[in-house]
Amino acid sequence: MFFFANEGQKMKTYFIPSLGPAPKWCWFLDNLTEELEESTENVVYDDYKFVTSEELESLGLAHLIGTNYLRAYMHGFFIDMKLYREVKDIVNPFAFEEYKKGVVDKKLQSQMRDR
Repeated sequence: MFFFANEGQKMKTYFIPSLGPAPKWCWFLDNLTEELEESTENVVYDDYKFVTSEELESLGLAHLIGTNYLRAYMHGFFIDMKLYREVKDIVNPFAFEEYKKGVVDKKLQSQMRDR
């Protein structure tokens, strides 16, 4: 168990089970780590984006329904995040410039209000 001093009033404590067992006065940490080790959940859709049928049509990907590129789920589909970003950039290549322009406009408006 490690105790780290920092700028705040509370001291940070960390328990690293691979370095050894927990101290006797905090025996419950061993039980917690054992339970966490037993319940390993595999998250299947980490690198996927959920899209609806309407979004697929607007991106021009409706022809991919039924292929390995899309995984059907409830009322939509999961698509690989890399593929989604590539298609999104192709469909709207100036999206980032529009976003930057919007951020600059908001900043200018906030500065005008402060005057």
